[in-house]
Amino acid sequence: MLGLRFCAAAVAFAFLAGGAAEACGSGKVLFSDAFDTLESTWGKPDAELMVEGGAMLMKPKENFTFWAPNSASIYDDADICAEVTPVEVSNPGNSFIGLMFWYEDDKNFYTLEIDADGYASVWRRQNGPWLSQIDWIQTDLLKPGIGVTNEIRVVTKGKVASYYLNGKLFREAMGLPPDGGQQVGTVASSPKETVATYKVDNFTVSEVE
Repeated sequence: MLGLRFCAAAVAFAFLAGGAAEACGSGKVLFSDAFDTLESTWGKPDAELMVEGGAMLMKPKENFTFWAPNSASIYDDADICAEVTPVEVSNPGNSFIGLMFWYEDDKNFYTLEIDADGYASVWRRQNGPWLSQIDWIQTDLLKPGIGVTNEIRVVTKGKVASYYLNGKLFREAMGLPPDGGQQVGTVASSPKETVATYKVDNFTVSEVE
């Protein structure tokens, strides 16, 4: 499984710390999903991806990272946010939930990831391999714990991505957005031992103001 705290890579972009509060998705809404049903733009429901109780449930197989790009639209600059909750996680330090952005195809995209222990990181998948952009960092911007909901947000503007946790700036980092625009989506991972279950709600994509 890739993208976990012990999988640090040598390549990372420079970043800036911060703490300014900012509302989630304050621009014109381009796409939103409260998950009354699983829209076809997420793909077909299966054991790893489903809607239940007004939320998306992500249940990756053991020792596996699963991502779900949404094909509703292609965006240039975008403000992406969602509320995420670990529902059942046996090994929080080896399992995560997050947002996917700058998605070009299944071998090329970026992710903002958090775990139930209160750590966050940013990764790039480039031609298949995973590259750490911001290594796993414990942050008091996150509320740790199973059953605890956190709001995560990515704002892409040009080649800069800004990462927000519960309305406050976590980091900013340079990246390489795909030519012709991006798709966005969600990503989750399970530890070796068991299937983890994560809930995603109020997924929104807005214009960047």
